[in-house]
Amino acid sequence: MNPYTKIISIGLVLLFAFSSTQTFALNKIEKEVGQPIVGFMPFFRSIGSEVIESSNVITSEGKATKAIAVGAKIQVPSHLYQYKDTSPSPLFDIWDKDIDVFAASGNTIIQNIPMEPSKLTQLRWFIIEAQPGYKFADESDKEGEVIEFWTDETIREVKEITDTQFVDYTADNKNSKVLIVPEAAIGYRIGFWILPETENGVPSTGKLVKVFDLGKFFSQPEHVNPGPAVPDMDEKCIEKLCGSPKNDNPNGGGGVVPGDEWIVNIYDEETNKILDATSQLKVNHNYYATIRIRDKKNLTNLSEAYRDPTPGELLTLNWYVYDLTSGEPKASYKATDPNSRVNNDAGTVTIGGETFKKYAFKTQEVNSDAAAELQILGPNYSEQGFGLGIQLTIIP
Repeated sequence: MNPYTKIISIGLVLLFAFSSTQTFALNKIEKEVGQPIVGFMPFFRSIGSEVIESSNVITSEGKATKAIAVGAKIQVPSHLYQYKDTSPSPLFDIWDKDIDVFAASGNTIIQNIPMEPSKLTQLRWFIIEAQPGYKFADESDKEGEVIEFWTDETIREVKEITDTQFVDYTADNKNSKVLIVPEAAIGYRIGFWILPETENGVPSTGKLVKVFDLGKFFSQPEHVNPGPAVPDMDEKCIEKLCGSPKNDNPNGGGGVVPGDEWIVNIYDEETNKILDATSQLKVNHNYYATIRIRDKKNLTNLSEAYRDPTPGELLTLNWYVYDLTSGEPKASYKATDPNSRVNNDAGTVTIGGETFKKYAFKTQEVNSDAAAELQILGPNYSEQGFGLGIQLTIIP
């Protein structure tokens, strides 16, 4: 065989083998055209809330802190997000390894963003409490296991707050809904769910963060592997990726929403002034009370968390006179007494634009009308000069 011919033949074989390899590779690439490249899920390195308005301001060591209260405004400041922020706030530190743009619609000024934002940050607010056998980290005097994750076993969702009277966008935050704490939250806590989401990239959503303690910043673990393309948000927190509490967030609005179990005010009907611990009873004089009891059963109207006493509760209503110095009760009166001066159906009164039922008591005209216990007590041997109070049994 001509040596040159042999060399050429080998060259053709090698060329054919190389061309075959290239053809296979090209076919493989062409097969994947149109399929997205799967990257990493977005997640929160840190997330928290902040109280921006409140009537409950706590001062400690010269520092004033806005605390949670009925009517307080609380937000998650997602509107502060900046693309590729090198020093994000712990209140809103969202990230993924693909450096995608996060849901930023409504944000007013974002530097160097490569696209027009179209997504709002998905945020949901809840009234919550611990399930039996569990407690929050600040409840050191309570028995139970400290809650680490928001699951059906650890947290009872009393009610999701969806009424735009209480959750809506504001002029300053047009990206995620701001909460106004409703009356119905008294005695409970506030929590929120927030979804890490991007404007672009695959996947564009991560796992929900479920913040059950506003007094803490929460964080999620970083995803070490890409995908999946369409993640399960894990609402039940089965995978334990729903965020866990880390550092303290003193301005977040943590703790129980303060409010009284019941509100009683006693008025002098002549002056319509509230009696205080120094007010002395006058004889032949009319007094009335307004009584409101926190309603734990009916959370339909979130702005009306108090109710009137039930007929059964009114049967337990006692007006009592007491010693202003010692606070010791000396005599009591109820509607079922013979010749009673108690009236549990005394009409209504409007105070500050709100109408209340009136429960009335009239003091004696003469000493012999007073309770027998008072007729032997000087110096007046009557109801005169004592204090006036109310006792009532609340029936769950």
